[in-house]
Amino acid sequence: MSLKIKICGITNKEDALWSANLGADIIGFIFAESKRKVSIDNASLILKELPPYVRTVGVFADPELKFVEKVFKTCKFNYIQLHGNESSDFIAEVKNMNIGIIKAIRVKDQTDLANSIAIYNNVDFLLLDTYTEGQLGGTGLSFDWALLSGLNIEKPFFLSGGLNPLNVLDAVKKVKPAGVDVSSGVEVSIRKKDYDLMKEFIANARKSEKFL
Repeated sequence: MSLKIKICGITNKEDALWSANLGADIIGFIFAESKRKVSIDNASLILKELPPYVRTVGVFADPELKFVEKVFKTCKFNYIQLHGNESSDFIAEVKNMNIGIIKAIRVKDQTDLANSIAIYNNVDFLLLDTYTEGQLGGTGLSFDWALLSGLNIEKPFFLSGGLNPLNVLDAVKKVKPAGVDVSSGVEVSIRKKDYDLMKEFIANARKSEKFL
């Protein structure tokens, strides 16, 4: 089984091309309030440099539909990732744009996670991230993967939160996600990825595919 590798929080062309050339499947650009937020114009310029086989995603949190449409008009992403408390009705409106949907769920406990999984049944992928009060993501912290034990997660999902080159193989072995998502775990500083960390992360993630 092939694992989808997503590098998120891209802010510059160099990091985007590194990600693509090293074998990332999906590259993410953040439009929500974040230290890694990019402008529409900057994202558009970077997208033009990427090879066509790389999938791209725009990340939002509780956006206005008009803003999502405005971004998508210029940046023809393959996926929209919703990282806030968006309703299933809002997600249905976004799906009318004929774009894939990734819905992030910040994992607090098993009951809350199970309820969220049941609510968001109209998306293409889930993304399970660490719950941190007042922050949407990019914290570099993992959640307790044991919370996923025993849950029937029929929807394919990305594992996120605190992943790095040293733990990604173990994470995939234990959780068996459809994909892995990393941002701060391959950074040399905020807004700047590290080539060697990305190379090691992607290599170890590929090694983990034998456990799927």
